[in-house]
Amino acid sequence: MALTGKLRSWNDERGFGFIAPRDGGRELFVHISALPRDGSRPTVGETVTYELGRGKDGKPQAVNVYRQALGKPSIYPRERSHPTHSSHGRRSPINALIGLVLVLAIGAFGYSRYQRSHQKPAISTFSSSRECVDRFP
Repeated sequence: MALTGKLRSWNDERGFGFIAPRDGGRELFVHISALPRDGSRPTVGETVTYELGRGKDGKPQAVNVYRQALGKPSIYPRERSHPTHSSHGRRSPINALIGLVLVLAIGAFGYSRYQRSHQKPAISTFSSSRECVDRFP
């Protein structure tokens, strides 16, 4: 069910604000991710249409928000199921190299332990050192 309200405050640096519902009640939190990505920023005082949802903390918040002055968008942004990294999923070559070196080091350590544990003991054909001396003067 679509609801209507006015954007009462907006923090552009942090990407969130609050909507005052037209029918009254408590102001609702709105995050920039709930707005369509059309390149423009919301303006305090403009009328918005939204749906009621719940945030990660369980509190009510506005979702699928669109600004009435711009009309309803054809596609809403997808909700993210996990936070993104600031590098947008790219890995540094240094981090990849460090990871590779660690894997190789652990593999070499494990292989050397395996070799030591599976070494066959040297077999002596002589029963005592005295017998060896007697045979080879």
